[in-house]
Amino acid sequence: MEHQQPAEHTHDDINLQDDYLVKALCLEGKVRIYAVRTTQLVDECQRRHDTWATTQRHLADLFLLVP
Repeated sequence: MEHQQPAEHTHDDINLQDDYLVKALCLEGKVRIYAVRTTQLVDECQRRHDTWATTQRHLADLFLLVP
């Protein structure tokens, strides 16, 4: 089996149009709202790093923890 070199990527070949982050904060009223969709970002990470589905799921959970 021949070893294949990973393909080079640029920012132009990533399509994240459907991913989004909405963040709303209020100080004294104590309102905090986060809405995030990282499906395509996680899929792209999974494709590049050739991870398993479980790893991909945990990666998606990590994206939710990043402020």
